[in-house]
Amino acid sequence: LQAIQQSHAFTQQNRFALNYSLTPSIPISFSTSTNFDLSSAGIKQRSDNGVDSLSFDVRSTSDVIKGVLTDTLSARRSSYSESFSASWRPQLNRIDALNWLTYSSSYGGGYNWSNSPRGSDLGATVSNSFQLDNTIKINSAKLFEKLGFIGKMEESDKNESKERSDFKKKLEQEAEQDIPDSLRTQKPPPDILKEARYFGRKLFLAVFSLDDISGSYKRTKSGSQPGYSGGSQLFYAFNDPGSGNYSPSLGYRMGLKDRIDRGQLVGNTDGDANIQLPANNSYSDNITASTRISPFQNFTINLDWSAIISNRQTESITVSPDNELTIINTESGSYSSSVWAFGKGYETLFRRQLATAYADISEGTTTIEDSLGNGDGRFVLNRNTLEEDFRKAYLGENTNGIGERGFMAFPKPGWRVSWSRLEKYIPFIGKLMSNASLTHGYKGTYKVDWSLNALTGKQAPQSLGDFSIVDDRGKYEPTALRAERRFSPLAKLNITWNSGLRTDLGYDRSTISTFAVSSKRVSQTLSQGIDFSVNYTFKNVKISFLPKVKNNIDMSIRGSYKNDSEESYKLDTDLDNNLFSGANSTTPVNQAEISSQRITGQQRINGSFTLGYKISSTISSNFEYTFSRIESNNIPTRTNHDIRFNFRIAIRSR
Repeated sequence: LQAIQQSHAFTQQNRFALNYSLTPSIPISFSTSTNFDLSSAGIKQRSDNGVDSLSFDVRSTSDVIKGVLTDTLSARRSSYSESFSASWRPQLNRIDALNWLTYSSSYGGGYNWSNSPRGSDLGATVSNSFQLDNTIKINSAKLFEKLGFIGKMEESDKNESKERSDFKKKLEQEAEQDIPDSLRTQKPPPDILKEARYFGRKLFLAVFSLDDISGSYKRTKSGSQPGYSGGSQLFYAFNDPGSGNYSPSLGYRMGLKDRIDRGQLVGNTDGDANIQLPANNSYSDNITASTRISPFQNFTINLDWSAIISNRQTESITVSPDNELTIINTESGSYSSSVWAFGKGYETLFRRQLATAYADISEGTTTIEDSLGNGDGRFVLNRNTLEEDFRKAYLGENTNGIGERGFMAFPKPGWRVSWSRLEKYIPFIGKLMSNASLTHGYKGTYKVDWSLNALTGKQAPQSLGDFSIVDDRGKYEPTALRAERRFSPLAKLNITWNSGLRTDLGYDRSTISTFAVSSKRVSQTLSQGIDFSVNYTFKNVKISFLPKVKNNIDMSIRGSYKNDSEESYKLDTDLDNNLFSGANSTTPVNQAEISSQRITGQQRINGSFTLGYKISSTISSNFEYTFSRIESNNIPTRTNHDIRFNFRIAIRSR
């Protein structure tokens, strides 16, 4: 016989929200949500014996509601959540001395309480979050208006530029009219001081041609803790934990406090097995800044900085059957920043490591150890030394680490350059263009993942070539390194012709370098390619079966060629092949050979042709042909041809 399979769910949810403007510039809000479980209150156990001893009958909804209202039945709180938010945007534009400054700040915090299954005696899981955003923007035009001398310089530059332009036009007109040289306007004698003042003023105004300067700082953090023995209600937050009725403090609810006190965690009541109560906390800081420089009317440069710092901490709490606590702490995180990744690459990394090994070789021993060598604190294949060498190899020799652990590269800006009205400077065919522009962009990123090291100090010797190396591991070590250099595009020319034809031609190039520190494997992926597009609209086109209808046909041709190549290296293998005892150990670093290089790659060709015809606002058709081809040195060549035809009728009713 099998028991009757029964299940029953009965829940109730309460919500509350409050929005209030403390001042016109400071709105605040508060909301709560509570879920109750009435499943147990909504059933009556039967008195059956045997396999159906756990069967039950369901109470009617009206009986359950009546019981809750009369306090004869109680609901079990299953979850509870709170959220807080506030923002502040002072109206600085009303203050004449600060009307060039815009500032805003916003806060968001929250708290969640989730009960454990009935009868588990594992308490509740609580979590909280905190987010603070700060944004500042400087209107440089208004700021420079406060500095009267800049306005005067701009006016002087405008007047003198106009005088020079008018004088040049006058000379050109006299030349076209064949006026005798004796009657032409004579050029003034060169005035070095005047020329220096003119071009120096232009240079100064170009440097201070910042349109806007903006920056932001975002701080976020979150935490979670299972095994909480308290309740969830807000009015219990001010009670003493010894009173029996308590809940997380107001600071924890708003995200200001990170951890729950250990004294408020459940004990091991059963005493049969260990209880795991891991406390997790995450922190993140995101800093960005941007500006735009317009040294000329048709030439702009956009600059962007960024830096991201993240940290994750875990406190693994184990409660034994005797209610003794065992705590293990782990920590990890990452640093990421915008950089100029113009280093020489793997060869520099390899030679710096080899030089470190040579510097720590002492005569009469086959052990490579810093204390026996130059004592500079650098160890061959040490993870912290590897991070330093990787940074200098891929970012540049003068790039130093900053921050609490020295793993972060100082942020440098990426840029995007736009040069419009270029058709004026293109000979012969420039007059056939209505607009031409050239764009160039660069973005670089350096990221370091790190973790807390459980094994610190000197380690057991390891074999490397004819030597054994002794490492000294620090408290924090990098686990993965990544450097990116993207020119997107390196150059792209956009042209709109007088006929209405639009053409684009661009070249992209990017290099992504990664280093798996544990395996000592370095990978460099180079991707480069050309892409183009041609777009044209045939206007007022007639088709034979609709002679009275004139519409447009849109034509688009796109194509690209991409070449991807990946180079992989094994740093420990290259060092192993170049470290020999005896006279050969003094082989010059710049003559050491790299033997672990492996190269793979592929080429991708893509193209498409599209024709689109719109008969009316409700009827349109589209024809598209696409072509793609992938050629690789490790997989068979693959070619795809796709032809699509779409006919769409849109019917709308009101």
